[in-house]
Amino acid sequence: MSDSRTLTLATLRAEGACRDQVTLFRAKFGNRVEITEARCIEHAAVFSWAWAADNLLSAPARAAYKAATAPAGAAYDAATAPAGAAYDAATASAWAAYDAATASAWAAYDAATAPAWAAYDAATASAGAAYDAATASAWARAYINDTE
Repeated sequence: MSDSRTLTLATLRAEGACRDQVTLFRAKFGNRVEITEARCIEHAAVFSWAWAADNLLSAPARAAYKAATAPAGAAYDAATAPAGAAYDAATASAWAAYDAATASAWAAYDAATAPAWAAYDAATASAGAAYDAATASAWARAYINDTE
């Protein structure tokens, strides 16, 4: 088993990485990098590892990744829960004041836009039903004929 594997900028692009991550990858590594555990730890706070797991790992490797990171996720959740609760408590009165201050504006907005939404719904109903039927039919054919 090897201790490294090459990852290219082209692979990131092909798999749909966001522009920020592509730009960051290029700035740090150019067009390719040899992936090692040490290098990933060095850049632990920089790259989106969850995205990388979902998009660059095979299903078995992704399952192993999720199993390996579950304890760290649970520890993070436990460690940050008190801070989250304190934040919620500290901001509750501000949210209540905001909700009270904006309630009448939202009610007026809803009343003003209701006729337009009703007209939109009426105008698009048949197109929506036709789209739903076409996509349901296409999915059924694809699923029935999927041999993998």
